[in-house]
Amino acid sequence: MPLLEARNLTAGYEKLKIVRGINLALNEGEILSVLGPNGAGKSTLLNAIFGVARIFEGKVFLNGKEITGKKPYEVARLGIGYAPQIQNVFPNLTVEENLELSAFKRNGIDVKKEMESIFKLFPEIERRRKNFAKTLSGGERQMLAMARALISKPLVLLLDEPTAGLSPKATSVLLKKVKEIVIELNVSVILVEQNVTKALETSNRVAILVGGEFVYQGNSNELTREEVEKMFFGEKVRQEL
Repeated sequence: MPLLEARNLTAGYEKLKIVRGINLALNEGEILSVLGPNGAGKSTLLNAIFGVARIFEGKVFLNGKEITGKKPYEVARLGIGYAPQIQNVFPNLTVEENLELSAFKRNGIDVKKEMESIFKLFPEIERRRKNFAKTLSGGERQMLAMARALISKPLVLLLDEPTAGLSPKATSVLLKKVKEIVIELNVSVILVEQNVTKALETSNRVAILVGGEFVYQGNSNELTREEVEKMFFGEKVRQEL
C-alpha cells in the first residue's frame, strides 16, 4: 500500500480546474520528483494534497486513511509536512522561534529534543539559531523552511521548488539534504523541482505534469534531461508514452 496516494484527483481554485485526473502514489522511503513547465499545475497539486487548493473530484489517502478535504492544520497533524516556495518562514522571528511555532502542529512533540535533532541535520542554521529569519541567505532560508516542515515529525514531506533562485552550489547542498532526510528521518518526499538534471539525480521516480495532466511516470534513471524537456513541449519520447 502506498504511503500517500491521490486517485483521479481534479483540483484548482474557486471554479478553475488546474490539475485533472491525477493518479499518484508515493511509497515509503521514496523521493518522487514532479517536473513540468511553468503553469503546469505542480504547486496546485501539492496544495491540493495539503488541503489548500479546492478538490473537485477524486480522493487523497495517507497510510490508507482518506484525508480528502481536510484543513491544512489537520493534514499537518496527520503527518504531512509542507515547505511552499514562498512565504515559507516568518522573517521577523528567530530561527528557534520559527521551529518552536511549527512544532505545535503535532501533539506529543518534545520541542527541545526535536529542535536539537533538526540542528544536527542543518548545522548551517544551527549557527544562526538566535538570528532573525530575514537575515538568512537564500539557501539558509530554504533549509529553515524544510526544518519547519520536519520538526513535527511528518511521514511525508512536500517540497515546492526549494532550490528556486539558489546558486548551483547551494542547490547541490540543499538536494543532498533531501536525501539525508529520507534516510535519517524515514520521511518520504514529493519534490517539485525546476532543475531537471538535479531532480533526476535526487529522486527515485519522476512524474511529468504538462497542462494539468501527467504525461509520464517512471523511474528517474530511465530518462535524460533532454527527454524530459521534450515532453514539456508535448513531444513523444518513447513508444510507451
